[in-house]
Amino acid sequence: MENRFVTRHNTEQLSDAMFAVLVILPDKSEVESRLVDISSQGLKLSIPPQPVPLAIPRKAETVDVVFQTSSFRLTCRCIYSAYNPDGSIYLGMHVFDPHQQNQLRGLLGEVV
Repeated sequence: MENRFVTRHNTEQLSDAMFAVLVILPDKSEVESRLVDISSQGLKLSIPPQPVPLAIPRKAETVDVVFQTSSFRLTCRCIYSAYNPDGSIYLGMHVFDPHQQNQLRGLLGEVV
């Protein structure tokens, strides 16, 4: 996994404005999330513990991700989801649309 084709940026390299994202789950419910890391082809999100169970996406399900400060919206495919011992959830997402990858690459170029 260390040999990646694109640069992955962790939260220390990004502006605070990019951290907060809204995840629109397959059942159309929305949940606030935080960016863990991001590249032009995908992102890793952390959803804090929730008072009610979420319908977290399964592998290959489609999820929308909206950057709250810019309203920039991506359609992603879930590549993994995992519950953590503290009740939070990690989601790994792949941006499969080449046009959206280019838009994300431009956004990352502006903020890094």
